[in-house]
Amino acid sequence: MLPLPTTTLYQAKKLWINSKQTGIKDCDIEDASVTNKILVSQLSRDPKIKKPALEEDLKKYEAKLKECLAKRGEAYVLGGDGWHDNPAFEALEAEYDFLMSRIRQIKNELLELRRSPSFI
Repeated sequence: MLPLPTTTLYQAKKLWINSKQTGIKDCDIEDASVTNKILVSQLSRDPKIKKPALEEDLKKYEAKLKECLAKRGEAYVLGGDGWHDNPAFEALEAEYDFLMSRIRQIKNELLELRRSPSFI
């Protein structure tokens, strides 16, 4: 007879929330048992848990975007030649593109969660 898993749903939720707060992704939790990993994986899909995490990420990326826009304007002015031959400006353009795509992706995920029949 196989031993029963010792992980409770409460412990799995706590593990997932702690991993989210510390920035550790689910796949990076190597010390967790297989049962923990399965429960954490299932919880990460739960709309009631996923929505606050996505909203937090959205706020974080929007704050980074504001910083990037301020730096980009400064790099454009101080770069001398505007957008041409201005590596600082080009690096900030790449960061801006990344942040905008990530914000768009998070907003789409939030929209899908609202449309989800399991979301209350």
